[in-house]
Amino acid sequence: MIESNIIGFQTSAKGNSFTIATNPATNEPLPGKFPGANTDEINFTVDQASKAFDIYSKISGKEKAEFLNAIADEIAALG
Repeated sequence: MIESNIIGFQTSAKGNSFTIATNPATNEPLPGKFPGANTDEINFTVDQASKAFDIYSKISGKEKAEFLNAIADEIAALG
């Protein structure tokens, strides 16, 4: 199974190289192949990151903390 990268709000798998992830606890390979990004995907990712920086650089420290805590809660909920 070939997975996709998530870039912005879309998935993409245009690269020609693949990585197989490994479970760090067991050192066993995880299912699926994860594509490397091609030049267009990298450029799009940098553009999206720049736009996100423009938005998030203007919010308060409290709002940033709330945002990061929400991310941490979602990660913890994954188990």
